[in-house]
Amino acid sequence: TLEDCPAGAIPPGGNYAELYETIQRLRVEDTNDYYELLAKEDGYRAGWDDFSCPSPEGLSPNRREYRAMREDSNTFLKRARLATTVVFLNRIVSAVDAYRTARGARVSVGAGTNLEIRFGGSLTNPRASLKMVRHL
Repeated sequence: TLEDCPAGAIPPGGNYAELYETIQRLRVEDTNDYYELLAKEDGYRAGWDDFSCPSPEGLSPNRREYRAMREDSNTFLKRARLATTVVFLNRIVSAVDAYRTARGARVSVGAGTNLEIRFGGSLTNPRASLKMVRHL
């Protein structure tokens, strides 16, 4: 039982009932914080179904596996964002290349025609506009 656990099984000055109440509240109100706390905060380690007091590092097998899964998930998210950015930049380069090819092939675009490129947004939500403007 938790009462038999040595000091350090829950944070100093902590109270298991209060920790349990906090984690149950977060489970309903803010699931992101709930899962974040389960993985990172040692104060909630006694809530794992395979928690064992003699475990000095506080990582039960289930908690260790959960941490690994969250780390993998974060890695895949970063890779997805990078891939989206690369695809976005590829589109811009392709549009510029198409414009230059059209001008090189002497397609009638006119002397007063310009290509305007505008970038915006963020790394996770990039935006660009590519507009061909002809001045009369």
